[in-house]
Amino acid sequence: MMSSKTESHEEFGSKLGSIVTNGFTCISIAMGAEVGLFDVLADCKEPKTSQELAQISGMKERYIREWLGAMVTAGMVDIDSSGERFSLPAHRIPYLTRNGSNNIYTVYGKILANVTKNAFYKVKDCFPEDGPAGTSYSDYQGKFEITSEAVAAWARDHLVYNFLVKFPVLKNQLENGISVLDVGCGMGLTTLAMARAFPKSKFYGVDFVDINFLTAKQEAELEDLTNCEFFAHDVEELPKEWTGRFDFIFMCNVLHDLAHPVECLKEMKRVLTPGGRMTVVDMNTHSAIKDNLHEVPCARFAYAASLLACLPLSLGVEGGAGLGAACGKEKFIELLNTAGFIVEETDVTPGSNSVRRHFHCILK
Repeated sequence: MMSSKTESHEEFGSKLGSIVTNGFTCISIAMGAEVGLFDVLADCKEPKTSQELAQISGMKERYIREWLGAMVTAGMVDIDSSGERFSLPAHRIPYLTRNGSNNIYTVYGKILANVTKNAFYKVKDCFPEDGPAGTSYSDYQGKFEITSEAVAAWARDHLVYNFLVKFPVLKNQLENGISVLDVGCGMGLTTLAMARAFPKSKFYGVDFVDINFLTAKQEAELEDLTNCEFFAHDVEELPKEWTGRFDFIFMCNVLHDLAHPVECLKEMKRVLTPGGRMTVVDMNTHSAIKDNLHEVPCARFAYAASLLACLPLSLGVEGGAGLGAACGKEKFIELLNTAGFIVEETDVTPGSNSVRRHFHCILK
């Protein structure tokens, strides 16, 4: 990163202009993803005019044409020599389409649009000393459905076949049959993926409200997946009868959001069997800002998203820790150690585009 001591007036102006312009482009990408125009383009066998895309999609041509202008000038969509026909090159499809295997950044664009719409001015009000401590989940309508999309491709393509197989002992246990708790399961995508892959094991998805996993319950019934169940519980206070019940605990993109992370982790320790294991997957950052300046691809996203959602949601709860999405590797290890865990391995999580880091733990 260029030092401010060597950066010229013009260089900074160019950098600022690029950042702001990219912000507008990000919102346009989110719009295309939300209305499904990238998927429409991906399904076309040959370049199409804006009128043809309107007929195919059932949308208004004028809006499509303006969106295409934003996408062509940003290098997302191609335009032919006539200037009238548009296409989505094959190598971009996995990044931009709804079920694309590398669509995490497109989903992040949708998250940006959502949290900006819902929370920008609420978070602004939190800055003054006499302002609110934070926000509440009711301030983020639709956010958690979008957030689940950020893990969907990874849960489908990588969780079982590229990630859990990294741990041979755990893989063998899952194949032979153990009891697994998926903490903060959200829409249940990771719970279902594991239940499908390991029919001899029993999976319990838990989240703070049942509306999050209602679709997952219905999907499990349709697929006749009898080895998974879903429960609504405060993850800081699980049922007393769950003491020593689970052989493996999985937690994905949850720890940094918690208001009382140590209390939650101590609860995880209580419900683990002796010799049980826990894997935490979270954002791949360092804890100190200075350590995120280089070679941390998700740092800017983590801080910005955290400012609008993760941080104020945690601080909005009495005694909230306010870890934030960029809580970082060093702080995560400290929290896990404090709660009674030993981190056996921490590394960049396979299939996550270097956005996530995992912590594979055993009890002290």
